[in-house]
Amino acid sequence: VRAEKAVENRDFDAATKAHQEALALDPNNARAQEGLRRAQSGQAELLQKQQQATEQVNQADQLLQRGELDAAIKAYEAALALDPNNSQAKEGLNRARQAQSDRLQKEQQVSEQLTKADQSLKRAEYDAAIKAYEAVLALEPNHAKAGDGLNRARKAKVAEEKLRERLKKPGTKPE
Repeated sequence: VRAEKAVENRDFDAATKAHQEALALDPNNARAQEGLRRAQSGQAELLQKQQQATEQVNQADQLLQRGELDAAIKAYEAALALDPNNSQAKEGLNRARQAQSDRLQKEQQVSEQLTKADQSLKRAEYDAAIKAYEAVLALEPNHAKAGDGLNRARKAKVAEEKLRERLKKPGTKPE
């Protein structure tokens, strides 16, 4: 009975031990022989799944390092389907989901700042545009649109300042 409960609970070490104890008392016990075979088979299957899960975790870790978050999440989930108690898969899945959340938040911030910068530039609010474009570039240093927008805003600001200086001089007409 103890051995059968151990098999049900997938505690194959305990099941193997219990069946071996039963066979020590009665080496011809067919039920104990069959139970031992099932326990050993279950243990082998469990070890195989754990090995496959470890391979999935290793693959997921590499995907995560490369920033392939969706693929990493799927690989961690596959590892957990094979071995629900795999702590490395659980931790990796949490890291990948957090990285995905952080990425989405960053993309939203970039989008909001870019919209703000473009609108400020259209309204000739050059300081506000420059500040917003710089905020985008702080989040994504190689963001081409923000870089171009920042250059346009700076040039427009310089041109406006030159025009104002010319207009301040007596006898100067706007061109």
